[in-house]
Amino acid sequence: MVNWHIQTNDNAPGAKLCAEFYLTSGAIIVTTPQDVALLDARKGAEMFNKVQVPVLGIVQNMSVFECPKCGHQQHIFGKDGARKLAQEMNLQLLGKFSSSLRIV
Repeated sequence: MVNWHIQTNDNAPGAKLCAEFYLTSGAIIVTTPQDVALLDARKGAEMFNKVQVPVLGIVQNMSVFECPKCGHQQHIFGKDGARKLAQEMNLQLLGKFSSSLRIV
């Protein structure tokens, strides 16, 4: 049996990074592919490393927008930013989520 404790920190671009640490076994960094968001994602990963919380990987949000009518895909916020960051930081890219107009 695995006991999960999930804590989210939404650090918008330019915001100070902060976190509460107790019995944390790892962190997952979620970012968009924009350059400014990737800078904050890197800062977040470095912050977790400083306090000896392993970074389990990176997830890219808003990877691609797919037109609901024709299916055309557009990389509005850039392409593969999280993949490149994961490679640079020797982390695993855990997944990518697309932008959608549907509310699930």
